[in-house]
Order: sequence, then C-alpha cells, then structure tokens
Amino acid sequence: MAATPPATAAAPPPAGGAHSVFVYGSLMADEVVSAILKRIPVSSPALLANHHRFNVKDRIYPAILPVESKKVAGKVC
Repeated sequence: MAATPPATAAAPPPAGGAHSVFVYGSLMADEVVSAILKRIPVSSPALLANHHRFNVKDRIYPAILPVESKKVAGKVC
C-alpha cells in the first residue's frame, strides 16, 4: 500500500462558513481535542511549509514562526 503524502495547510476555507484549522503538538492527540471540543473532528495529516516549531522559554507549549525551507508536521481539521 503506497503512502499518501501529507496535505499542505494552505487551502482556503470551504464555502458555507466552515474553516480548516492547522493544529500541531498536543492538539494532534484525539484525547486532547476530545477534552476541549467534546468531539473529535475529521482531520488529515498536514505539513505547514516555511515555518519552524520552537520552544517558548518558561512555557510548556511551543510556537510556530515563519522560517524559509522548514516544515512543521501537524493536522488539518
């Protein structure tokens, strides 16, 4: 079975008011999303091009900043 390449998180939101959201880090875990949203939305693997994930000093969460030629793995919900 061939692997499907991850989607790129650059598509515009679909018509009808729905939006696509790129998530990374702990928000990729269904358990975390379920605790926040009380549901698990449909999602697909994605790469955010030209960005890099950094640790934030004195914080437990990361941040993403634009960095050319880097990619951040995540999901699009």
